[in-house]
Amino acid sequence: VWAGPDANGEGGPSPDGRYLSYTDWETRDLAVHDLVTGENRRVTGNKPGDEYAYPDMSVFSRDGARIAYRWFVRDDGCEIRTIALDGSDMRVVYRAKQTVEDCPSRLDWSQDGKQILTKLGKRPVLIAVADGSLQDLAIENPGSMCFSPDGSHIAYEPSPAEGARQRDLSVYELATQRSFPLVRH
Repeated sequence: VWAGPDANGEGGPSPDGRYLSYTDWETRDLAVHDLVTGENRRVTGNKPGDEYAYPDMSVFSRDGARIAYRWFVRDDGCEIRTIALDGSDMRVVYRAKQTVEDCPSRLDWSQDGKQILTKLGKRPVLIAVADGSLQDLAIENPGSMCFSPDGSHIAYEPSPAEGARQRDLSVYELATQRSFPLVRH
């Protein structure tokens, strides 16, 4: 879909398939690549000379209007930020302490755009976009996680048994807060 020196896997596609978000490693900014015009455009404006601040793991909201991303901050850990596609209205949604256990991992937006799904170390949580409050999820040490298209479930990879080569896939139902296996091995 896109090749060249700027192409990288630090982001993902917009819901309409027009844009790819990515990390511009030259400027250490969040950027988007327009698949229609071929144009690359920075969304954030990183301060020159701050080689330790950079975005990664960007993901578009379901309506394509905003992007959530993890932002590493020099000596201060990392944050989850959101920003409008045009680069306006940047907000810090969550600020992690300096420990790796608090730094968020892969992100996903809820269908209504009100929550962001992530893990803080091994702790799976939903973060409210409005106020940054955390809601713990009763999922024990999951691997990758993502919302179902309707937002009622979270698909996740349970931690495999030590030495296991095969993986499983489970689903967590938000309404009942229960998990059940979906695919075994």
